[in-house]
Amino acid sequence: MNGIIFGQESLSDLDYADHVSISLPSELPVPVLEVLREEAAPLGLDVNWQKTIVQALGSMKDEFPSLLVCGHALYSVC
Repeated sequence: MNGIIFGQESLSDLDYADHVSISLPSELPVPVLEVLREEAAPLGLDVNWQKTIVQALGSMKDEFPSLLVCGHALYSVC
């Protein structure tokens, strides 16, 4: 398998060294992003919440106008 494992979550579709694209079911965005932050911190990496974007596809497009993750509001784009 290609990608990185954070805790029990597997991240694939890694595009660049400093960018991550995560594809996941609609019920998981908040827990996965929280795990990403927790696992990245010991490596000296921080999530830039101002640049973090949620993109819901298909029938979920209107489901997530915004999400609250680690005290930061993330907005979705279509």
